[in-house]
Amino acid sequence: MSNLRVTLSKNALFYYYIVVMALLKIPPFYYYPISNRLFSSHTLVKELLIILLLLTLLTKHKLISFVLNKKKLVLIILLFFFFTQSISIINAKDLVLFGQYYHNLILFIVVFFLSLIHFSEKQNKRLSIIINLILILGVVLILGELLIFYSFNYLEPLIKSIFQNEYLDALLVNIARGRNTLISNNELFIPFFLSCWLLNQRSIFRLRTTKLLCQFFTLILFFQSFFSSNRTRFVVALFIMIAYSTIIKYWRRTKKNYKKFKPGYYLIIIFLVFVAANSTRYIFNTVNIVERVSLSLNKDSSDFQSSTYRIEAVDNSISVLKSSPVIGVGLGNYVFYSNSKTDLYGSSLIATPSQKNFMNKIKYSPHNIFSQTIAETGIIGLLGFSLLIAYFLIGDINLIKNRRINLLAFIISSWVVFIPFLFNPHHTLFVSGWFWFFRGIIEAVKN
Repeated sequence: MSNLRVTLSKNALFYYYIVVMALLKIPPFYYYPISNRLFSSHTLVKELLIILLLLTLLTKHKLISFVLNKKKLVLIILLFFFFTQSISIINAKDLVLFGQYYHNLILFIVVFFLSLIHFSEKQNKRLSIIINLILILGVVLILGELLIFYSFNYLEPLIKSIFQNEYLDALLVNIARGRNTLISNNELFIPFFLSCWLLNQRSIFRLRTTKLLCQFFTLILFFQSFFSSNRTRFVVALFIMIAYSTIIKYWRRTKKNYKKFKPGYYLIIIFLVFVAANSTRYIFNTVNIVERVSLSLNKDSSDFQSSTYRIEAVDNSISVLKSSPVIGVGLGNYVFYSNSKTDLYGSSLIATPSQKNFMNKIKYSPHNIFSQTIAETGIIGLLGFSLLIAYFLIGDINLIKNRRINLLAFIISSWVVFIPFLFNPHHTLFVSGWFWFFRGIIEAVKN
């Protein structure tokens, strides 16, 4: 055991962990020339997370004991949440479907725990390291998204041979529908570039290049969000603008350091980026975000049908709840009770194998985390989940009141990851993993 501790230096597991989380943020690809999920990068991430958990438990006894004593409240709430989700197995019709969702739930908690442990020591140094990694990863994914969507015709054979089939189906459907998005929620990087730009947060970008680079990538990210013609990305971008403006305006009232900051000036710049993105769409004769929002009111459009489906799914979740109000019908088992009468995207779009595969995977999802939680885990499951989210929100409000600048980007980005859960399927580690990653970091560092 002592040899193991010597081999694994104090920082080794931390670096392994953040590299694994960076790999999770990259769209899933095959690392071996066989199109099988066993050889995908995200399956590897899951395996590495379990190994990291075991190594952490073996080598961090004192730190774990300290954290367990210090963080009793959040751990009790987390265990209650886990229990309320687990007990729904009693009513599950399909244990395989239950297991598919349940193993991701376990991994969410593993990610939270690993963040909580590894960011509880050397906090300032490790925060600086992870911010630098996030900025670098942001640049890579920004450039990757630009490259894929503006060179897709040239890269299509390579893309189809590398990306995991399940992800590839979703990507091709987005391209067919004119949605320029890698489904990687790149908006979560905006708060880090904004903090680097507006709050002079320390980063890998130094001296004179700092603000220039942060400004450039902030505006590029906003442009991509608006240009993508994706309603969720648009909502998330609006949330970031409102959150930052509101928080810094609040800080201006209580601290002189923020008197020079003028939210209106930066909002005007971002509004001009919005105009530029929509104008570019218009020039290329494709649907921009304004037109797409208006199409949501047109009964003949697929956008209207997708909105109607979501409303029906909420009503259906309440109906499902009535069949088992206390513990729900079981994680992943909503599929057996879905009776939506609306075609999610319109039958006219279901023309290719990718589109059919994509539809078969998502058409039975309520597309809302609260609706799915109450249907699959009942009132007790919703209570456990709501308590956890309320705990996070109250903690964030207190941190903002105390002007914790070093955590502002993490706080806003965690909710940037969460907001899409209100409109889209959310149960995979790829979609939800970084919410738990950020929440663990915030919980570790806030005291």
